Amino acid sequence: MSEEKIRRIEDELRKKTMILEELETFVVEYSFQTKELYIDPVKEKYIRVAWDKQAMIDKKIDNLVYRPDIPTAKPLLDFTKIETAENCFNKRNSAMVRIFTDKHKYAWFRLTRIVFLNENKMPDKVAVLFTNMDEKAETEQNLKFYAEKDILTHLPNITAFLAQAQLLIDNNADEDYEIVRMDIDRFRVISGMFGIEEGNNLLKFIAVKIQERLDEEDEVAYCRIASDIFAMCIPIKKYSVDEFIESLCRAVSAYPKNYEVTLAFGRYQVTKEDREQKVPVSNLIDRAAAAQATIKGNYLVHTAFYDKNIRRQEEAESMILSDMHTALREEQFQVFLQPKVEMGTGKIIGSEALVRWLHPKRGMISPADFIPIFEKNGFIMELDKYMIKHTCKIIRKWLDEGTVVYPVSVNLSRVNLYNTKLIQDIEEYVNEYQVPREYISFELTESAFSADNSYMKMLAAKLQTKHFKVLMDDFGSGYSSLNTLKEIPVDILKIDLKFLSAGSDNERANLIIKHVVEMANDLGLFIVVEGVENKEQVQFLLDIGCRVAQGFYYYRPITVEEYEKNLN
Repeated sequence: MSEEKIRRIEDELRKKTMILEELETFVVEYSFQTKELYIDPVKEKYIRVAWDKQAMIDKKIDNLVYRPDIPTAKPLLDFTKIETAENCFNKRNSAMVRIFTDKHKYAWFRLTRIVFLNENKMPDKVAVLFTNMDEKAETEQNLKFYAEKDILTHLPNITAFLAQAQLLIDNNADEDYEIVRMDIDRFRVISGMFGIEEGNNLLKFIAVKIQERLDEEDEVAYCRIASDIFAMCIPIKKYSVDEFIESLCRAVSAYPKNYEVTLAFGRYQVTKEDREQKVPVSNLIDRAAAAQATIKGNYLVHTAFYDKNIRRQEEAESMILSDMHTALREEQFQVFLQPKVEMGTGKIIGSEALVRWLHPKRGMISPADFIPIFEKNGFIMELDKYMIKHTCKIIRKWLDEGTVVYPVSVNLSRVNLYNTKLIQDIEEYVNEYQVPREYISFELTESAFSADNSYMKMLAAKLQTKHFKVLMDDFGSGYSSLNTLKEIPVDILKIDLKFLSAGSDNERANLIIKHVVEMANDLGLFIVVEGVENKEQVQFLLDIGCRVAQGFYYYRPITVEEYEKNLN
């Protein structure tokens, strides 16, 4: 070959190289004759990661392509299955994928596959053009990303997950799926102690570990819902969910920081009825969340299944929520009274107003079943007003009938304590029924005192300014009793025996109660001991100077009519 011809070929190659560089493109070429792979040196301009030619020929591209894009890239980089012209031209020949450009970094490239045929119309070579589209695709991909991805972890977001999981469940009738909801115990503590950035790094680490253990090709779905909450839809014929959870926990326990990371899981298995009734995936996540809630704060148990007990509890809660307004309007809530008794004589000298729900269909519903629900949804504020009003109404009835009247204390829920209209509501009903203020008092729980001393001090002082007596309820059940006694103005101290077994063989508990009584007497506080259940406790309390008790030994909560019959 003449030198002139060689120069022309070299010039032509330089021109092609310049064009490719201008287009920010490099080429990878495979020969079906020689079975060799050629990688354009221009690749080094964009990609610092070393490429193993044999690994690419063997379709091992995990180190080249970002994991979620591997299913898209694989057909374009499969150099071994092109056998006929018809085969090669029927294949998809272009796609956008993310290619690793450096360790933990990637950029968008358009992969374009071109097959060259020989004189027999059979594949001779295949070339894949890698065109850097990172900047050009940024706007388009960002729009798609923000619509479907979680910005922090790059996992699908909740919207994309709900759609994907629903398709999996609807389109794979022969596969059983389990919905798993997961979060990190004490994640706020971790973020608070080590900073938001460290908390975000932990979330990204967990997201990577989820992706490593659940292959999108296996018809799974996963997402980050919000904060530290993740959700997964897992086919249980292809995966052992137990093994997945154990593997994820092991990976996270090895997280390279000097603090413990503990995961909590709620699990729900999709049923035939769910499919038939077309229950939305969002509802299935709620069921997994309900299971997870049963183990919150339990550092020995980290996984819980949604079962029939939780289902019954949810149905009961749903009934309570649907009936509460009707119950208030129809006065299904009843005031029961638990007497306060002078232990020396057995005489009733007061009572505590307690709510009971007499449902027309379900009968008596325990406060333990509805009070926590009402505190959670705020309806407890309406119930408190109801109880204040009806207690005032009862006292007015006694006054009008000439029945002997002893003071009645009404509980104020923790939620209502921050109601700026609370004092106004109390005075409204007291004035409406013309109730002398010595006949009605208000109980505030010790836990409410310890939650916000400054506000509670102000509230207690306001009630006393309005000539109402203030009781500190459940004294002994919290952790800051002595401090709250020092800070908060109260008139009556209710000591709870449930937490200190007075009258038993527990000498230390008895000694504590003895000194608490002495301290309360020194402070000029009136004492009521609640939770008294046996004769031994009564004798012990009398011996240490207590006069008034409340508990099942004397009376359980009773109707107003029963209370009136027991007055002596």
